Amino acid sequence: RAGAPCPLENSFPDSSAFLVCGGPSLVKHDLSLFSKRGILTLAVNNAATIVRPNLWVCVDSPTHFADAIWRDPGVWKFVPDTHMTKPIAVRDANAKLVVSEESVGRMPAVFGYRRNEDFVPDRWLTEDTFNWGNHSTKRDADGLKGSRSVFLVALRLLHVLGVRTVYLVGCDFKMTLGAANYAFEQDRSPGSVRGNNKSYEILNVRLGRLKPYFDQSGFEVFNCTPQSGLKVFPHVDFSEAVRRSTLQIPEKILTAGMYDQAA
Repeated sequence: RAGAPCPLENSFPDSSAFLVCGGPSLVKHDLSLFSKRGILTLAVNNAATIVRPNLWVCVDSPTHFADAIWRDPGVWKFVPDTHMTKPIAVRDANAKLVVSEESVGRMPAVFGYRRNEDFVPDRWLTEDTFNWGNHSTKRDADGLKGSRSVFLVALRLLHVLGVRTVYLVGCDFKMTLGAANYAFEQDRSPGSVRGNNKSYEILNVRLGRLKPYFDQSGFEVFNCTPQSGLKVFPHVDFSEAVRRSTLQIPEKILTAGMYDQAA
């Protein structure tokens, strides 16, 4: 919050991680598996009210996200640096959302990042700010404009932190009028549903442009979401992803004799 640099690059070298999105399919998985040793999770937005992650990231106003996330010292939180002085929201005695006098920068384990609105695939993994799409008035090389998303920031963040295998869960990438479109309680207007579905179409194109660069850098992404609207990445069953992520962790930890070994 003081603006000092904090070198977190490669904090999780060559690790795997689960990117937890907020689609309704999230709660169809056995989420208790996330408590297993060897599992690293990064959640976006209010998906962190369903899964308590190790890492969390947002792009939108801090008042959109539950204060339980902000207050949790066990979760590393990554926010646009401009959010540090902004307030969080809390519930009053009548459960109404109100703006708090507490700011993001006073919450525990919060780190700021800088972002940009100029999507260029060949520099996306290496530029010194985090791209989250384009401004609504700016077109990319494919003629697509807008479609800013926390999903892009989440992928780039994991890469910066050293993660090289990502498993997507709750990544439905589609909304339906009149249906539950999140794993948590939240309505969407018809206009929001149309807008989100348009963004998913654009993100499919942009992620397709990024995949060759992911492949070149050894950054693998797998989708564990059944019937996902995101078609760029290969599908892997959730239980198989958990198995792969915990291969090096013994089922039973033996400690006998460990204190007896010579230094």
